[in-house]
Amino acid sequence: MEHKSPANITATISMITAAISIIMDNIQAYVSLTAAAVAVLSGIMAIRHYYYSTKKNKRRKEAIKWEWIKSVT
Repeated sequence: MEHKSPANITATISMITAAISIIMDNIQAYVSLTAAAVAVLSGIMAIRHYYYSTKKNKRRKEAIKWEWIKSVT
């Protein structure tokens, strides 16, 4: 009578899951760094957008004010 041992299959599964765990740990670090970089760039672009938008609106208000002054005088 021969007994089949699942040791080989169990060892293989264990090694595969260990490798996947190590790979996922490294991927998690890269994903976290990428997400942080995207957040920083997004913040910089938002600040830039609002800076130029505010600057443009101030110029527009000044132009409207001067046009009103010219029309009154």
